[in-house]
Amino acid sequence: MREPLARRARAGLRRNRLAAWARRKTTALVRSALDSQSEEALHAFETAVATCPLVVRCFLVLGSDDYIVTMLARDIQDLERMHRTQLPRLPHVARVRSSFATRKVVNREVLPVIFGLLQTVW
Repeated sequence: MREPLARRARAGLRRNRLAAWARRKTTALVRSALDSQSEEALHAFETAVATCPLVVRCFLVLGSDDYIVTMLARDIQDLERMHRTQLPRLPHVARVRSSFATRKVVNREVLPVIFGLLQTVW
């Protein structure tokens, strides 16, 4: 009797968490530059950014910045709090620059299988 009840309770918590994420409306693209590109600095940053609750994607990139981080939040205030209190305190962060998405134009993931099919067509 307890197992089905506990399972339903866990499923309910998962649904509540998913519903909370679905209500998040604001997307920010955050570019971060580190003070060092050493393996230790990269690892420390990546480990820390993975624990940030608003972060949904993080890419190591080439260019003037080291990482591009995608964040989702309920509103601008939620993102501002994260930008002010958490992102600059991540290990080895020298600079943080943010852009806010105003409209979604294309939002898709290209699966490796599909990408392979596209290459054969081109």
